[in-house]
Amino acid sequence: DFISTIQVGAEVGVTHFFNQTYENFRVPTSKFQTGIFPFATDVEVSPGINWHFILKMYAYHFLEHLSMYFQYVMVEHKEDHFTLKKPDPAFLPGELTKISSWKTKMANVSFTYDISPNIGLGFFWQAPLMQRNTYRSTTLMFTFNATF
Repeated sequence: DFISTIQVGAEVGVTHFFNQTYENFRVPTSKFQTGIFPFATDVEVSPGINWHFILKMYAYHFLEHLSMYFQYVMVEHKEDHFTLKKPDPAFLPGELTKISSWKTKMANVSFTYDISPNIGLGFFWQAPLMQRNTYRSTTLMFTFNATF
């Protein structure tokens, strides 16, 4: 029954972004500024690459009517590079580069219980395991599915 019940998979990917120019982009004027930058200028942004790695397992009806899904996700964004369109020593685009990279690791866990062939209850939990420069959130979701 293992072969017809359990599915295991892995995924690896890389995303490349193209340069883009922004007008009136907020740029720090002091290395002590964080979050809010009162002055803006035109910049060209060269985004860093993203890469991700995912391990997943799905167990369909491993206990009577109960199915389970588990996914371990790692995502990392490398540093962006900011270039001023008109060089101005008042602006410090290098400070933006220092804070532009981020990394996250999370677990996605899901359970589905089939009450009948047409009705199911579900639960999903996205648990943060490790973050750097990202918002740490926990997501819980409950579902009721009815097919007619």
